[in-house]
Amino acid sequence: MSLEVDSVAMLTTFSDAVANTVERVSPSVVRVEARNQRSQGTGVIWDTDGLIVTADHVLERGQDITVTLPDGKSLPATIVGRDPDRDVGLVRVATNGFPSLPRGEPPKVGHLVLAIGRLSERVMATIGLVNAVRGAGRRRGGGASMIQTDALLYPGFSGGPLLDAAGRMVGLNSSRSRAGAGMVVALDSVVETAETLLAGGKVQRGYIGVVTQSVALTQSLREKLGIQQAAALLISGVEPASPADTSGLLLGDVMLTLGDQNLEDGGDLRAILTPERVGERPLVHLIRGGELMDTAVTVGERK
Repeated sequence: MSLEVDSVAMLTTFSDAVANTVERVSPSVVRVEARNQRSQGTGVIWDTDGLIVTADHVLERGQDITVTLPDGKSLPATIVGRDPDRDVGLVRVATNGFPSLPRGEPPKVGHLVLAIGRLSERVMATIGLVNAVRGAGRRRGGGASMIQTDALLYPGFSGGPLLDAAGRMVGLNSSRSRAGAGMVVALDSVVETAETLLAGGKVQRGYIGVVTQSVALTQSLREKLGIQQAAALLISGVEPASPADTSGLLLGDVMLTLGDQNLEDGGDLRAILTPERVGERPLVHLIRGGELMDTAVTVGERK
């Protein structure tokens, strides 16, 4: 009986702590709407001068951006800067005094996290664990560091904060994967992007002009070609007149490496295409028609 009572007390204490954390952070979480695109999401107050960070896809192509503050007041917002590759956007409203969230340390796999979203005037929360941390330590200007969590990201959670157990922000909610996992931009990448956007409103990044998806390489194909890596990037789109188009990359090509870096998911490609790589001409090692081949591609600058 004592053990059962102790367990109930522990669960009650834990439940109260979670609810108190959500209540404590809610004044820093806002609603963001792009009215002409009917896109809705969440935003996080980034500083006390009206700067708000959100997911870039929430802004879409909309110019009529409205922010609903925690007190229910709606204000027009102006776009400060955007980084579609990292799915980070900054907007500003003409108000101040709302608190920004404390910032936490990078979480580890297994850490407890809370995902927060604001739907109209209501705050919603889900809880889960960090399942994976991807891209930690990537070079400045490369792809974003990402956190994968099983905390459910409901529609409208995009642009909201991911919190650690102490209620500190550790990431920015982005999207759900096809498998249902929550994909979150890690705080270090959000901070870096915000600093770049505030400095000039533009993020410089290399690009080659392909749409890709990660694909598994079968054991038989790997044995036939004498390669070790288990996954690569299938080209599902080539932008006309892009570096990829000019170099002869084709739909259906499977990219194994760019330069000396393996390409197993889209994050690998984004991590390579840093500003320093613009103008370089690395070799792409790829599979075409079941055979290996190489082609050089000049890294361009994304406009």
